[in-house]
Amino acid sequence: LTIAMSRGTASTTTVSILITCLLVISIGLLLRKAPWTSWGIKQQIREITRIPYETLQQVMQSELDHQSHEEALANYLAETNYAWEKYMDQIDEGDNDMTANTFLICHSGDGLSGYQRRRDFLRKHMNILNVSNPTATARTTTNDNDEDEILASMFQTMYNGLDMTCFKVQMDDPRQVAHLSTDDNVRVQLLTSHMKIGLGTVDQVLSSVDTTRLRLYIQMCEFSNVHPSSVTVNVEQQVLDLANIILARLIYVDDASGDDGDDEAHSQDQSYHEHFRTLFSGMAHQLNANKENYDSYPRGKLWRSTLEQGGYCASDFHSSQDLYNHLNVEFAGSGFNFALEVLLPLSPACLLSVVAGLSVQPEVCHVETIAPAELHNVDAKWIVQSAVPDYKPLWERGLDGRGITVDVVDTEGLDIFNCYFRDVQDETDDMRDGSIYADRRKVIRYSKLPDSELNEVEDSHGTHVAGSIAGHESVDGTEGGEVKDPANGLAKNAKLTFF
Repeated sequence: LTIAMSRGTASTTTVSILITCLLVISIGLLLRKAPWTSWGIKQQIREITRIPYETLQQVMQSELDHQSHEEALANYLAETNYAWEKYMDQIDEGDNDMTANTFLICHSGDGLSGYQRRRDFLRKHMNILNVSNPTATARTTTNDNDEDEILASMFQTMYNGLDMTCFKVQMDDPRQVAHLSTDDNVRVQLLTSHMKIGLGTVDQVLSSVDTTRLRLYIQMCEFSNVHPSSVTVNVEQQVLDLANIILARLIYVDDASGDDGDDEAHSQDQSYHEHFRTLFSGMAHQLNANKENYDSYPRGKLWRSTLEQGGYCASDFHSSQDLYNHLNVEFAGSGFNFALEVLLPLSPACLLSVVAGLSVQPEVCHVETIAPAELHNVDAKWIVQSAVPDYKPLWERGLDGRGITVDVVDTEGLDIFNCYFRDVQDETDDMRDGSIYADRRKVIRYSKLPDSELNEVEDSHGTHVAGSIAGHESVDGTEGGEVKDPANGLAKNAKLTFF
């Protein structure tokens, strides 16, 4: 333009065209960076500093730790790259109701405690983070109490050290994620399926002779909501509702309740089925792009062959509905967690396909197996006293708790009729009223909260703890009937008070 004007050859039309072109280019460049456009959002997300694999190893243990460094690094990069590509695709599609994703955030602010780092993150990004948790409503300004409430409900701390603090947080708007690129103290990574599968879970399933003795423990992202519009819904019911939605989505049954129910909910479930089926098959394709090379990694070969055999348990059941009917969902007792019990034996491949499917659900943050409890009190006696098998020097010197009273406080009850606590007088005179009964053989006082029920199940936590401390078997509920049971408590001659 300058050359043309200096020669006097530039017409008004030429100048107009050139200026228009320059304006279009300038506006395009601005739009590419503008945070309210998909171009700008994606550009900002690309500038986020991601968490390297070496940092992940420091922060959390997972299925990746069972692999060689080369295999784990390849797996980590492949899966995280795919997860980010899928996330970007959702932005391109202009999905205004994107599925909430869970992110691992590591904050490395110097000279700050873990609490201060989380609070700093909250204050910097408060206005763009999702705070629709039932216990925390959206605010643009907060006081200290509000911040503590949000930190407790939204941020799940994974690691806290002098160098950094890492935590999980869930975000459902890409603008929330894009905004993190402005924070030099923050590194980010999408939480992927291999990160969610607990250390030892796969090996425990593969080595299990009877899968009905294993239970799956599923930890929900605590900031997930089942009924975001209702704060008063019972937490246990929320968890069970969401667990059944996840299972229906995972196994592709028409409806969790077994009937069509609400057409809108039914349609929504079907869309989730398709979404996660595409996500999981795409992940497998990404990792198996070069099958021969992928099979050279032993863990990768194991996963591929297992999932091919499992096929959502096609060989174990005639239909997905049949599998769904043989999974029992239980509330895990605290937090937003549930346990999954298998009612009939499954092949290891089938159970692992369920584990893999659970791990890609956005509401799930962790999946692991719960092995059946085994009693080892017999071994505990010599381990505590000498670490030499069957050598109990404290007992040999008369240090067995005699003359001592131990107070046990437990939210679960104590079974006073168990042979390790039984007293012949309790058969006719119930002493669980908070009074002191000094003449009792073992439990001299039992107190309970006024509004609590007496919990006397044989496997209660209170019974186990009290037995490990001072349980002493008696065949008839008298001191004369006490026997040298190798499973007696460490302070077997002590007495107990229980609250």
